[in-house]
Amino acid sequence: MTTTETITPAQPDAPPTPPAHGWRSWLPRVLVESAFIVFSVLVALAVDEWREARSHRQQAMQAESAILEELRANRALVEQALRYHSSLVDTLIAYTRTGRTPTVLTFPSGFVAPAQLSHTAWVSAAETGALSHMDYHTVLQLSNLYAQQERYAEQGRSIGRLLYEEIYRGGTESIARNYRNLSGLIRTFVYRESQLIDSYDRTLSDHAGKAAE
Repeated sequence: MTTTETITPAQPDAPPTPPAHGWRSWLPRVLVESAFIVFSVLVALAVDEWREARSHRQQAMQAESAILEELRANRALVEQALRYHSSLVDTLIAYTRTGRTPTVLTFPSGFVAPAQLSHTAWVSAAETGALSHMDYHTVLQLSNLYAQQERYAEQGRSIGRLLYEEIYRGGTESIARNYRNLSGLIRTFVYRESQLIDSYDRTLSDHAGKAAE
């Protein structure tokens, strides 16, 4: 008698039964990981912002230092011009008292000799954006001083053109002979240069005091 075996096909494994309330087990971990990622991003942004702010502060400090050095050099030039012009005024007063007429040799450095002032550091600070990272009061004070320098420079150009026109018409001796009017022009330089010296001293003193704090 032949025995017939029955082959039962293999049944696929049943999917695992999800544990009851499984999301409660992984949700806290996901929230912690998400919070950590957000925190890491915020820290990275804060570090970048701090580095950028420090870079801007350093740029502003370097620019301010260069500007102050430029102003010290300009002050020295204005002081030199002031001494020359004051000396000319005194000399011309003496000529007026004696009734004598000066010659071209009375003016060894020219009828007027305004200081040639630099503004390179100021322009560079403005063009590089360093001024935007300086204290507002500092920028305002420096801006006013450089504007005062520009008015002085414009005065020098205006009087220079006037003198050149007179030299062209009558020569240098004609200016020397008209020394009373020339003395008035020189006095305007003395006045403007005295103002500039006072402004330099106030500005440099304020910044020296700020640096000492």
